[in-house]
Amino acid sequence: MGEKYKLMWAARYLESTNQDAKALFQKIISNITQLVELFAEDAIRHFPDHYELSWMLLVDGCSLLQILDKGGDLVYSQEMNVKVDQLVLLWQDVLLLENQLPYFLLRLLTHDENGDLLKRIMTVKPPASF
Repeated sequence: MGEKYKLMWAARYLESTNQDAKALFQKIISNITQLVELFAEDAIRHFPDHYELSWMLLVDGCSLLQILDKGGDLVYSQEMNVKVDQLVLLWQDVLLLENQLPYFLLRLLTHDENGDLLKRIMTVKPPASF
């Protein structure tokens, strides 16, 4: 069920930022050696090749950026296509250490020429009922 939501959120992020999934996928593939070095071996051993890992990083990264943009405000729960209580559970999942994505990946997926990504990350607040 979570994968369905990730795909939806990733698509919404790509649409809202007017970015091309193929171009971002190529960015990830081009930087996969550096990205692999940022993960513990046991976290990526289930991916038989860099293609599958790159796809997962694209979907997870774009969906996380959508969550950072829209998931911190209960007003957006309908836009995220989740109920408020599900949004709170989502934030619990996002905050788990083992679910973290490298900042380097998130920078690849954004138009972050002014350091706006770091500012957004530092100001994100989980929903008030969290």
